[in-house]
Formats: sequence, C-alpha cells, structure tokens
Amino acid sequence: MELGLQYCKRTGADLLLATDPDCDRCGIAVKTSIGDYQLLSGNAVGLLLLVYICSQRIKHNAMPSHPVFVKTIVTMDLAEKIAERYGVETINVLTGFKFIGEVLGKLKKDERASDYICGFEESYGYLTGPYVRNKDGVNAAFMICEMFAFYKTRGISLLEKLEEIYRDYGYCMNTLHSCEFSGSAGMAKVNSIMTGFHKGLETVGGEKMERTEDYSVGLNGLPKSVFSSTSQRQAA
Repeated sequence: MELGLQYCKRTGADLLLATDPDCDRCGIAVKTSIGDYQLLSGNAVGLLLLVYICSQRIKHNAMPSHPVFVKTIVTMDLAEKIAERYGVETINVLTGFKFIGEVLGKLKKDERASDYICGFEESYGYLTGPYVRNKDGVNAAFMICEMFAFYKTRGISLLEKLEEIYRDYGYCMNTLHSCEFSGSAGMAKVNSIMTGFHKGLETVGGEKMERTEDYSVGLNGLPKSVFSSTSQRQAA
C-alpha cells in the first residue's frame, strides 16, 4: 500500500486498490479534498458496498424476494442496521470467510443462491455473488471501481458517501490495533490475556462491564469458537 500511495501522489490518481499476493483481500485509499490520500478500513468499504448494492438492486428491480447479507461477528454492527433498512436479512457467522462460504453452500442446497446479495468481513474480505465460496479480491476490485465511478459521475466522493452513511445510521469509532507477541513467552502472554477474557471482565478503562459474550462456549446459535490466531479477535 505504501508503494501504491507514493505512486498515487506522483500521478494524482483518485483511487488506489491493492490486493494481497493470492488476491483474496482488497484494500483501498481515496484522494481527499486537499489532495492527500486516506486509507479506508475493511469495515468502511464493506458499508459502502452494502449501501451501493442494496440501492442499485432496488433501483433496477433486481432485489430478490428474500435477500440475504452475511457478516462475521467481529464486523461492524452498523452493517446490520443498513441491511434492515433495505429489508435484507443479516446472518452473523464466526470469524473467517469460510463460514460465509458455508452459508452460501446452504443457500445453494436450498436452491436460494440468488438470495445472497453480498457478504464481507472487517479484514478486507468481500464477495458480492455466489461465484465462489471465499473472499475474492478480483470481484471486490471490480465492484469497488464500479461503485467509485458511479458516485464520481455524480460529483460524490467515497469519503462523502461514507459520511452520509454515518449521518443516516449513526456515528461510531472504527480503529484497528495490531499487537505482536513473539516466541513461547509471547504465546504464554496471549494465553494469559485470553484466560482473563474468558473469566470475564468487571471493568474496562474504569467503566463497569454490563455484559460479556463468550463465543468459545457456543453462543447465539453459533458453534463453539476454537481458540486460534483468528479466534483471538472473536473473544476481543
């Protein structure tokens, strides 16, 4: 992304897209009103795509009778409010796009594959159709470019559209933090932290906890979340 941002600054590009080597994740940056570039989180891009897809499907009479949107439990809850406004059912699954693919498989088995309109996770994974059962950077890049071009022809930037979404559905803080714990000592530290989460926290930052949900025991109709490098985010 850093190399891409440097190239954008030299050329004055409006949009930067970058995928990881196996092209299943897609990240973007957009040009701001002052000529700088702002990276958008996976949550932000997912919200933008969800609004765009829902609005365009309704506009073109392409919304199925029982539309379904799928998100992971660690993905921003604001997406569920958007889906509800458009009459779309939200299905929450455990962390990992394989669980979104699992829902796709069930829909196909029930001859409802066309009801799936999109799914995304906060870690830059998107899929807007039942083409594959995994996040797809090619599909994401295509849809992001289509969405970007649609709004640009109407004089609307993605940052302006995102601000509109927050005004309509509610503002929230969206930040990402990476913590690294190396070696056996690091793993011991991680296990200690996770044990603390599972025991339950009484306060966080001096504020009293009202409720704790532990997905490792199975919750809200979901299977038990097995402790791993990805399930650490689920517990958090």
